[in-house]
Amino acid sequence: MYVNLQPTQLNLLGLPLHKVDMAYALDHIESFLYSDSSHMVVTLNSEMVVMAQRDLELKEAIINADVVVPDSVGILWACGFLGHPLPERVAGADLVYALLEKGASKGWRFFFLGGRPGVAEIAAEEISRDFPGIQVVGWHHGFFESIEEGEVISSINSARPHILLVGMGVPKQEKWIASHIHDLRDLHVPISIGVGGTIDLLAGKAQRAPLWIRNLSLEWLYRILRQPQRFIRACALPRFVFLVLRFKVEDGAKDE
Repeated sequence: MYVNLQPTQLNLLGLPLHKVDMAYALDHIESFLYSDSSHMVVTLNSEMVVMAQRDLELKEAIINADVVVPDSVGILWACGFLGHPLPERVAGADLVYALLEKGASKGWRFFFLGGRPGVAEIAAEEISRDFPGIQVVGWHHGFFESIEEGEVISSINSARPHILLVGMGVPKQEKWIASHIHDLRDLHVPISIGVGGTIDLLAGKAQRAPLWIRNLSLEWLYRILRQPQRFIRACALPRFVFLVLRFKVEDGAKDE
């Protein structure tokens, strides 16, 4: 029997966040495979926190997730600043690669849902070379209309994956998983994760920052320089800092 781990849960600006490192996150997610339910994994970053303050549907999806991991240096800074330091960043892309590596040795089945038409298929081909023995049992692009929803669900049902990787971007992917969690439970899909642009990374259609830039916690800046259109999204960072500072002041005032 596999022991179901229960990590410490924090509260960050009204959102749950689990105090995990990569190894703990992997073990906790693996424990979901041994239950009879479906589980949602959220990789929380600063932009999502800001969005969730106004987008109640996104906020509810995050609150109802089974595990929420810290996916940005902003999250690590905020928790440390508020007196609840986290062990490390658990980046979504790193988590996916770690799951693929572990899954290749354990026979886990993966389904890719996201990216432009053809990209998920290329990703499947690429990781089949990178992870010998990996089982990618299906894929579907993320640009489908609501009328095609049944076809997508049917594809997942036929494939019966252990892990569904949903790369539709925030907040669409979190809302999609949350709204279909009961369908996924009926399909016996144990784990669903919103992975943003990771499917593009797997397909070689996008590139991560070099490791030395990631080690300096500057991956966000690298993305902006390579994709200037992301600058508008990056404007959420000052707002995030403001929200954290305001919470700190208000929380301190309560203690006086």
